[in-house]
Amino acid sequence: MTLTLFIAVLILQALDGWTTYQALRLFRGREANPLTKRLMDRFGVYWGLMIAKGAAVLIAGGLFYVGGQGAMIGLGLLAVVYIKVVYSNWRILYP
Repeated sequence: MTLTLFIAVLILQALDGWTTYQALRLFRGREANPLTKRLMDRFGVYWGLMIAKGAAVLIAGGLFYVGGQGAMIGLGLLAVVYIKVVYSNWRILYP
């Protein structure tokens, strides 16, 4: 189950990065996460997103490595959050 959640979080990170980039490129949205926004202001949209997504993947990888029930809960929460983010981005792209 932990492996499934980890893979789901990786896929969701990729989808979030792609949908966010597309929404910003088409001027249809804005970055809601202040930390990611700061990274994008400093390094540009593409590299700021890559740094933020890379950090999220490292956190997910750390949870997977630690394992146990806490890892499942953490990965599950990350999955739920990013399902909501990807859904929101998708609605912005395809209203």
